[in-house]
Amino acid sequence: MKENLEIIQKVIREKFEVNNLKRMLFEYLSKMEDGYAILKVDMDYELLVYNLTSQQNEIFKISLDDNFTIFQYKALYEYDIDFYYHIHVAIGHFKENDFGFTIDKCLALFKFNDDLSLYDVVFTIHECYKS
Repeated sequence: MKENLEIIQKVIREKFEVNNLKRMLFEYLSKMEDGYAILKVDMDYELLVYNLTSQQNEIFKISLDDNFTIFQYKALYEYDIDFYYHIHVAIGHFKENDFGFTIDKCLALFKFNDDLSLYDVVFTIHECYKS
């Protein structure tokens, strides 16, 4: 049993490694580009990101050069659905402080099915995280 758990942890760590998440994100954005909420500009993407504090959308530019900081992994289970995974990522300059952290761009919640396939990415920002 312990060996199986270690194998699963290794697979999840490799699958959810920062460079893999960047690649998956840019593939996802290219498929979801609509000219409104997601717009490709040169090699970057401009996104409308919902600000949870002001309840307004803000525009952020995301590029492959941006820092990605994984700050939370979640493996979730629902009886009727099976396992699924959420990976919380800070995009941009990440700085820890006494209250948690700040970033200069936005947060991304990557959502994966039980087979580790990406099915959604949700972008948000909250005033308390802005640097």
